[in-house]
This record gives sequence, C-alpha cells and structure tokens, in this order.
Amino acid sequence: MLLSDARTKPLTAYRFLAAMGVVAFHCRDRVDLSSLLLDRIGPSMVTFFFVLSGFILTVVNDQAGKVKPRKFWINRFARIAPLYYLALLVSVYFVFGHDETESTSALLLDVTFFQAWSQKYALALNGPGWSLSVEAFFYAIFPLCFLVFRRLKHPLAWAITLWLISQVFIGWIIIAGRHAPSHAMTHFLICYLPLLHLCSFCLGVGGGTWIARLDDGVSLSSLWYWLGALLILSALAVAWRYLPLAEQPSGLPFATASSLLSPVFLALILVTVLANESATSVLRHPSAEFLGHASFAVYILQSPVQYAYFRVISPHVHMPPLLDVGVYALLLVAVSCVSFAAFETPARKFLRAHLTPSSRKFAVATSDT
Repeated sequence: MLLSDARTKPLTAYRFLAAMGVVAFHCRDRVDLSSLLLDRIGPSMVTFFFVLSGFILTVVNDQAGKVKPRKFWINRFARIAPLYYLALLVSVYFVFGHDETESTSALLLDVTFFQAWSQKYALALNGPGWSLSVEAFFYAIFPLCFLVFRRLKHPLAWAITLWLISQVFIGWIIIAGRHAPSHAMTHFLICYLPLLHLCSFCLGVGGGTWIARLDDGVSLSSLWYWLGALLILSALAVAWRYLPLAEQPSGLPFATASSLLSPVFLALILVTVLANESATSVLRHPSAEFLGHASFAVYILQSPVQYAYFRVISPHVHMPPLLDVGVYALLLVAVSCVSFAAFETPARKFLRAHLTPSSRKFAVATSDT
C-alpha cells in the first residue's frame, strides 16, 4: 500500500500538539497546573515523536525501496543540526556552569549528541535536547533497522514482541532498584537511556513496514486484526498506567516516560493515515501543517525562550501566573514559526546542498520528521 503525502499529511499537525504538550508539562509548576493527566501524559509526548519518527522514515524510504546510509545521515543532520546548535548556543549563554571542567564535559556531550547516555549530563544544558541525542542514535541505526524489518515476514508482530520484552525488562529495572538508596539511576535508565526507547522507534518502523505492504481489498482482515491487537495493547497499557497498581514500590511511575504508551501512539498514527480526508480535514489545514513543521522549533527552543522570557522580560511585566505563561507560550510559537521559515529551512537546504557529494541539489529522501 503506497501511502501518499495526502495520507501522511495529518501526522504533521500531531507534532505541534505533542510539542505543546511537552511545553505545558514543563510550565506546570509556574501556574500550579500539576495534575495526573499532565504529569503523566506530558513526558509521553516525546515517546510519540519516537514512534512517529520510525513510522514516517520507514514509509517514505519504503517508496524508494532502500536507504543509502550516507545520504540519509546527511539529510538527518541537516534537518536537526542548525536549530539544535542554535538552541544549544543560547542555552549555554544562560546556564553555562561555574565549574569549567563540568560545564565543558556537558557541552562536549551536547555537541556530539551523546548527552542522553550520561546520567549526570542528560539535562545539563538545553534539557529537551536529550531526546535529540536519542534520535541521533535511532538515525545511526535506521538503515540497518529498515533492512531487517523489510526482510521479516511479520514486521509488526516482531515490533510488538520487542516492545513487550522491553516492558518486562523495564519492570525488572524498577523492581531491582526498589531498595536502592537513590532512585536517580533507575529514573535515568527508564526515562533517558536511548536503548530503552528503541522499542518505541522500532514499533514505528514495524508499523510503517507493515502498512507499506498492505494491498487494499486483499489484506483488509489483516488490517483490522493488527489494529485490534494494537488497541487492546493500548487499553492494557493505559489501564496499567492509571490504575493504582501502576505505582511500583520504588515510587517511580512505570515506564510512561519511556515506552509504555507506544502502542497507543502507533494505533493513533495508523487510524489517522487510514481515515478518509473528511475525518482529518482540520489536521490537513495549511495552518495546522505549518505549525506542525514549526514543531521542532517549538520543542528545541522552549528552554532558551523560557530562560529569556522569565529572566529578562517577565520580571518587568507584572501579570498573573497563568497569563504570564500564556504570553510565554505565544512568544515561543511566534519565535518558532519565524525560526522555521527564516533560519531552519534555509539552513537545512544549504547543508543538504553542500554536504551531499554527488550533487549540490539533494533530492530529499525523507520527509521533515
């Protein structure tokens, strides 16, 4: 089943909603909006990005039939690097520590996209950047993942199996850490370590590989079988997350910030791309699509803009906390839209043109995920 751009277009708008969910989570303490829903769903939006990334990269590259690693890596670097490094530069200006050795180590890890592998420095400078460290790991292994899943007879079944195994392993980590004097290591492992997010990315790759093979009218029963299986897994994951039994003895929430809700997100993605156009008309609106494209800027610039606003502007403008956060959110969206159009897009095109050896005009092999 060849997915057209029209079918995958609504997924772009989802990215903006997910990014704003993360922003709301990070602002909850400023307006005393901490709640069961926000505290637990907010971090899961990053997992949604991981699943969506695996799905989109697979579907688009499946149309080409193969992944050329060098071109793929150049394309991905050009996509995330310009704005990532700009956000890091601004963050360094505001938060660079007094300990020169420690700050230099943190900066080195952030520059090389390795901060998520370090418990000490995962959030040291531009906190949200840890997920780009995870994405960089996914990009590094995607050509291999793509090849492996294309050769599997039941790619989605294998992806679900990997997810189930990961949940058992994460559960073991939490139980093993229940008597530890500190939960810091357990929290780092399940929330930030790239390896424990891999099942989310692979679930997206498996789902993308599977749906790319569907033949309308022939595999309709298979379609509903797998969607049903995903919905059942999603219901179990949500129930486990929100029932009282979900709280483990360690006091840490069970894997929600890692990968527990991945089947929920894959089911949402599959239902969306298979829905008719009228059902997703709002998501297809040009303004929704544009905001979706600007979502990366919303996500990666949230801390720098927050530093600037609440340290430079907010102290001189006395507003109620909720209105103050609202102004910050509007400013962030405005800055992100301008950044996407005036900096991110030109920089991406420039890097693609000048880093690709075969041609100065690189035909993009993947969408802007």
